[in-house]
Amino acid sequence: MALWGVLTSLCEGFWGLAYLFYPNFGTILSANWYEYPLMNFDLLLCLWLLFRGLRSPNKHLANGQG
Repeated sequence: MALWGVLTSLCEGFWGLAYLFYPNFGTILSANWYEYPLMNFDLLLCLWLLFRGLRSPNKHLANGQG
């Protein structure tokens, strides 16, 4: 999941720079579309944290794992 976040951030940064350097880039990729991959990552991360949550370090220390 972390790899997905890194890749989508890189793509959004690249597309943002492409809009700055090539004003006609909007004919290739609409400005409304280039944010969707990172938005999906944010939504999945929120759902992951909502349902799975963060693991408590105290729980692992009590089991003798750390």
